[in-house]
Amino acid sequence: MSTTSRRALVLGAPGLVGAALMRELPNAVGTYRSRPVRGLLPLDAGDADALRRLVDDAGAIAIYFPAAQPNVEWCEIHPDEAEAENIAPLRTALAVARERGLPLLAYSTDYVFD
Repeated sequence: MSTTSRRALVLGAPGLVGAALMRELPNAVGTYRSRPVRGLLPLDAGDADALRRLVDDAGAIAIYFPAAQPNVEWCEIHPDEAEAENIAPLRTALAVARERGLPLLAYSTDYVFD
């Protein structure tokens, strides 16, 4: 997907916060990991090379990261898996954002992590 306009990139667009961002950010490019939604692109945010390609192809000006495992009880019972699903992809996205000189806005909850 090559574009001449620059856009926001929303990682985790099918979720509650991600869907709200998609409504508010004109021309945003949204992604999903496991729940396909028409109009959104598949992406594992932990895959740095795929994220770099998408950032470049979208002409991203900012990355919004509301993506997360939303089941708080599951996260509390499975802290290692929760960290792998929630924190590791965010670290990858942060590294890519830094490489590309882009701001990254992450959304989280203190229900799972301090």
